[in-house]
Amino acid sequence: MSQSARILIVDDEATIRLTLGTLLKRAGYEVTSAENGHDAVELLEQQRFDLLLVDLKMPEMDGMQVVAAARQRQSDLAIIVLTGHGSLETAVEGLHQGVFDYLLKTRGQDIFRMKGVLNVKGEDRRQVFHGVHMMFDAQPERPWGSGPRVNNLVFIGRGLDRAELEAGFESAVAKS
Repeated sequence: MSQSARILIVDDEATIRLTLGTLLKRAGYEVTSAENGHDAVELLEQQRFDLLLVDLKMPEMDGMQVVAAARQRQSDLAIIVLTGHGSLETAVEGLHQGVFDYLLKTRGQDIFRMKGVLNVKGEDRRQVFHGVHMMFDAQPERPWGSGPRVNNLVFIGRGLDRAELEAGFESAVAKS
């Protein structure tokens, strides 16, 4: 039996921890969560992790302080910073700390989930995708069959401009 990757999620927002944790557990990862930087550092001293997902803005100990502490304790740890407050300064600081990537948690609208089906040229199977916040996954599904091959997209959220979202989706879909 192969061991799954161990992921530490650090975010002061319970909904982010719960949503990311649930998705990653369903995907087969071993997930541990911390609600603040101090708890995260304590966990990093007790256990080894393969990936750290850390919020940039948190009270008392911010994400970059957690990144610095993580680097001192587990130098080979892959790190992704989650932020709704990205800036050039934090991106440069992150590069110096060996941050792998940044994921934006917000885009102005509260998109909680998205799900859709794509007709990919040259593929016989439907391409099904879903996303939560800014995480995205896509997989081939069942064959199309004899019905029409139609691109579909559903957004679930609060205060969404559906026309804007659908126009953005349509502009990204390749025309045959």
